[in-house]
Amino acid sequence: MVAKQHIRGNPIYYDEKENKWKWSDGSDDVMKPCVRCGEYPVENDCDYCLRYLLDCDYVSNACCGHGVDKGYIMLKDGRVFVYVGSVNK
Repeated sequence: MVAKQHIRGNPIYYDEKENKWKWSDGSDDVMKPCVRCGEYPVENDCDYCLRYLLDCDYVSNACCGHGVDKGYIMLKDGRVFVYVGSVNK
């Protein structure tokens, strides 16, 4: 069984022979942009589209979902807001 996952919406898999994660398209890129917006992350590995949340004292972390998962915002008090709609309609 092959372990599969996504990084910024880009599919990856775990290569047991080399004991590391690899891009599913076979490229050697160190980092890839988000498949949804085409942008690279900003400081602290924050999603480009959520970069202004870095200024909010109440936000612990957040993810836009990258077109493959639901986006979310996690507050420092433990509450999580999950985005279930679409801004691209």
